[in-house]
Amino acid sequence: MPIILVQNEVTVGGKYDHWEDDEGVKYHFPNQYINKIRKGDWFVYYRGSRRANNKRGIPEYFGFGRIGDISPDPLTDFTKAKKDLRWYCEIYDYTRFSSPVPFKIANQPFEQIHDNQWSVAVRNIKQDIFQRILAMASFEVIDGEPIVNPSSKVIPPIDSVDPVIVTGSQELLVPTKASSNKNIDGQSKENKSFRYSRFAKLYGDHSENIVYKVLLNNRCYQLRSVAKDKLGWDIEYYENDRLVAVEVKGTSGKRFLSIEITANEWKAAESKADNYYLYLVADCLSKQPKIQVIKNPYSLYLKKQLTIDPLLYRLGLKG
Repeated sequence: MPIILVQNEVTVGGKYDHWEDDEGVKYHFPNQYINKIRKGDWFVYYRGSRRANNKRGIPEYFGFGRIGDISPDPLTDFTKAKKDLRWYCEIYDYTRFSSPVPFKIANQPFEQIHDNQWSVAVRNIKQDIFQRILAMASFEVIDGEPIVNPSSKVIPPIDSVDPVIVTGSQELLVPTKASSNKNIDGQSKENKSFRYSRFAKLYGDHSENIVYKVLLNNRCYQLRSVAKDKLGWDIEYYENDRLVAVEVKGTSGKRFLSIEITANEWKAAESKADNYYLYLVADCLSKQPKIQVIKNPYSLYLKKQLTIDPLLYRLGLKG
């Protein structure tokens, strides 16, 4: 069943600002909602009238996504009462609406609930309400699954995109808190293929176009896209007489908790060393996406600044 996740810009008097929500990346919630937030379910983001800088706005729905792995907050003391327990869920397939959908149309709210229920952080909604909200944002739902394609108008024209390179405290790959590395089902996250985005190809291609635009503006010599060649990188160019390999990773969320990289890409990172760059593109559906550049990720792994874990092995019957 679809759900509503409330993500307000501010809370009354800062009373609930301790919740570490991260739009399109993760959702932090108390134990009272553990039976409503289920892995694989679709959700719609909602925010109330309170805005930053003491401003007000119309309550609205502003994006949708899918609930991913659910894990205990590592700072939670599980010897305490259940009501004090806290959880995180990762968010996959996040897509922000190009224009927010107001909470009611023609004075009729999408959710027929009592006034005191609008502040409830996690709410169940019926499938037809989910579809109506997405339809107002120009998305189609077929057999319960939202459809995102170029005709959905979520991809801004590349000419309108103005990327920003970030460094330091603004970096997009953020460390995660230590945890048991187990999800709510007690299964290891590393061996799951669930997290692969249904929209990965679409958003990945757009992220490559964003990076290509940046490199083109930098007048990189002999710049060309080579993603189809399966070399272990997406774009290459020459700097003096050396070939520079660029692998692009994109997300519609605000940042990355982790990055999935293929064995071929990791082998290329090892062999190319200082000539291999990761370009991370966050908020890739916006007109001002953020880009973090990581040079020689393999050396950072050797220095224990990055970790790498096997996600999937492929088995086949020997002929």
